[in-house]
Amino acid sequence: MRKAFTLIELLVVISIIAVLVGILLPALAAARNRAKQAQCMSNLKSIMQATYQYATESNGYLPFPNSNKLEKPPATWPTEWPGPGWLYQFSQTSGNTHGFVADNVKTGLLWYYISNPSIYFCPAFEPSMTQGGSPSGNVYVMTTYLMNAVVRGFGSTSVVPSFRVDAFHATDVSFWEPAMPSEGGNDWNDGCNEPTNGRTRRHLDGLSVACFDGHVEIWTNQQFDKEADPTGTQATRLWCDPRYADGGISMAGQ
Repeated sequence: MRKAFTLIELLVVISIIAVLVGILLPALAAARNRAKQAQCMSNLKSIMQATYQYATESNGYLPFPNSNKLEKPPATWPTEWPGPGWLYQFSQTSGNTHGFVADNVKTGLLWYYISNPSIYFCPAFEPSMTQGGSPSGNVYVMTTYLMNAVVRGFGSTSVVPSFRVDAFHATDVSFWEPAMPSEGGNDWNDGCNEPTNGRTRRHLDGLSVACFDGHVEIWTNQQFDKEADPTGTQATRLWCDPRYADGGISMAGQ
């Protein structure tokens, strides 16, 4: 007749299982985070490839970055832009009584090349990240990525609708993952951001950035903060306005 487990043996087995679970759970969580970041990079690469396709078909000019100050009605050429931008067309959204809605992304210039709303969102994004956002400025219903405002230039003098893609170095940054409202981000009223508007923390120690030649990188939080620092005197990969030797750092906040 087989002898049953003693209480001590059972407790030992339970303890071993608990230790194994404690070891495996962090590894599984880390693997899930890596998978989400890999998908995030893939999404951002698709957005940048669509941007590059648009530029190729538009004599090299990048799409308008949906700069709020340049598209508010009555937007008039040549100092403002009445047409669509990469993310949406303002003239087709201004009637929304509660700000933007998700379908506004279909009025953007890149929708023709992407045609998939999930591409515009990082898989690590959660609706709770929008808490604290303004109902009148909520493009986060369309995307978790924003274009570098350098595309229309920093400061009070803008390039309408945008620079040519060859005005930038290949590794200058064109898109990144800005801070969500719950992370202190307060500039989601249009489709572009300046480096001083910050970066997301949803990937723990890192975020995805896209470059003007179409490739995507993972930057550490420290790397982004260093590149975004507006107190320097030399251009960085974020401060890269081709009109200024310092990349537009001196134009910060204008």
